[in-house]
Amino acid sequence: MTKQDFYELFAEKMQVANNLNEDTPLESFNSWDSWTRMDVMVFVDQTFKVNLTANDIMEIKTLGDLMNKIGKQYYD
Repeated sequence: MTKQDFYELFAEKMQVANNLNEDTPLESFNSWDSWTRMDVMVFVDQTFKVNLTANDIMEIKTLGDLMNKIGKQYYD
């Protein structure tokens, strides 16, 4: 998966316009709340088979942070 593919997939999941990049703050999404954080954890698990903890999610501030937690090996 390319980074752009990830941005598009994440934008679709979050139901936002696809103008995302590594510097996009997750808190900029209107829907960024505890339910959305849990939804992102499930999305990452189902898509990448990577289990994020609640602490991981709390540490993640940007889309780039999320991608780093998932692991660089998943991106071309």
